[in-house]
Amino acid sequence: MKKARIKYIYRKGRYYERKTRIKLKKDGFYTIRSAASKGIVDIVAFNNQELILIQVKSGASQFTKKAERQFLRLPVPLGVKKALWSWKLRRDPIIKIIK
Repeated sequence: MKKARIKYIYRKGRYYERKTRIKLKKDGFYTIRSAASKGIVDIVAFNNQELILIQVKSGASQFTKKAERQFLRLPVPLGVKKALWSWKLRRDPIIKIIK
């Protein structure tokens, strides 16, 4: 893959992570972005009632069954939620909570 294409993909991912953080902040969450991470968790969001680990996808890079299974198997402490946020152009995200 060419450098320009890779740079575009990362910029697009960063854009949707930023949109996710803005939406969460409006809902009263504090957020931490896992910068430059190629790991499974993109954003950690929390308030005084809950903690959520979030994986963000956009456009054509939607969640595969394999990615969902991998995220489902991620070990987390009791009470921590995991969420898959899927963005499509000009729409609100599709949010899937995994328990």
